[in-house]
Amino acid sequence: MSIPPFYSHSRGDAAIYMGRDSLFLANSLSIPKDSCVLDLFTGSGIQAIVSAPRAKKVVGVELQHMAARAATWNTIMDDVEDRVEIREGDLFEAVGDERFDVIIANPPFVPVACSG
Repeated sequence: MSIPPFYSHSRGDAAIYMGRDSLFLANSLSIPKDSCVLDLFTGSGIQAIVSAPRAKKVVGVELQHMAARAATWNTIMDDVEDRVEIREGDLFEAVGDERFDVIIANPPFVPVACSG
């Protein structure tokens, strides 16, 4: 699986990031059949989309508006919009007290200077 050219992985200001970590996680998922899945920091929606064939329901949560729109579009393009719902919000805020069997999270990497 390679990174599509329209997902910049070298620019820090990219609205939607898809790097090797996203692809590695997508290839490593083991979703139990008929489970309810929560994908936090959904970004492009790749984890949610890969989870959809085995899951009963998938909710992807994304804070960035453009990324949430792209994830929604990607679910339509991958024909899984009947099982995947993308919501805009901040982490668990978008799901309230809903319960999930599997929680996936691939948070953005934010470089931090270390002192010492």
